[in-house]
Amino acid sequence: MNFSTKKIWSRATNRLYTIIYTKLKERSFGQGENRVKYMLFPRKKNSNGANVLAVCFPAFAGVGAKYNYVRTLSDVNIHKLYLLDDIGGKKDLGNYLIKEGVEENVRALIQWGINEYHPEKLIFFGSSKGGYASINFALDFENVEVCIAAPQYFLADYLTCEKKFDNLCAILEGDESDEAKEKLNNRLRRKIAESSLIPKNLYIHYSKNEHTYKEHIEDMLADLKNAGVNVHEDVGVYTNHIDLVYYFPSYLKSVVSHIVNS
Repeated sequence: MNFSTKKIWSRATNRLYTIIYTKLKERSFGQGENRVKYMLFPRKKNSNGANVLAVCFPAFAGVGAKYNYVRTLSDVNIHKLYLLDDIGGKKDLGNYLIKEGVEENVRALIQWGINEYHPEKLIFFGSSKGGYASINFALDFENVEVCIAAPQYFLADYLTCEKKFDNLCAILEGDESDEAKEKLNNRLRRKIAESSLIPKNLYIHYSKNEHTYKEHIEDMLADLKNAGVNVHEDVGVYTNHIDLVYYFPSYLKSVVSHIVNS
């Protein structure tokens, strides 16, 4: 079996695994238009494991919305909370979990997990859109370790360039003025500069040969390092943003294992 065939087979298996567990375990937190869907996998009590809570923030799905990396960490015995980002947009759903009302519900859901399990460590992870959300929420909680891949940073620019106008409108809630877009572009930059709750460590995978590096990642890394974040970089060599899905899972698993065992 060649590498391309392995990649296709692995993605298909992951997708089927996620679909099955979504039907079994999906729940909602909150009510109304800002409710948040999620899946929770508590640590198995009668086997070896660590009291760690890992929270996954999802990427765009292409069509609809889906959970990410469910199978990737299936054999890691920690508490795992997978979030769905399905509010906003007509085809490729999502609002980066920062729409007013949604963001508050996500914070409350994570805090519920903290109150329920009293974890010794927190890990926030995600790729692309999920990478942005991972950093955003890591700045709201103490002692978070972050593991991400190729995040966006300047959201208004990105969503406009990718013609995701419905998603942009959901985040801005109808205010599509230049001022509102500029505020969104600098939203995470301001939060990094102003928050006192910076992540303990941030592990990031990316490729300098794909467009998000120069457009987003380079500036984001500079801001994170300037804020005192301990950044660990894993640099791949590929040109298409979507190819991160073939490289990030193994990196994610190794980082989570390192954090859990350290």
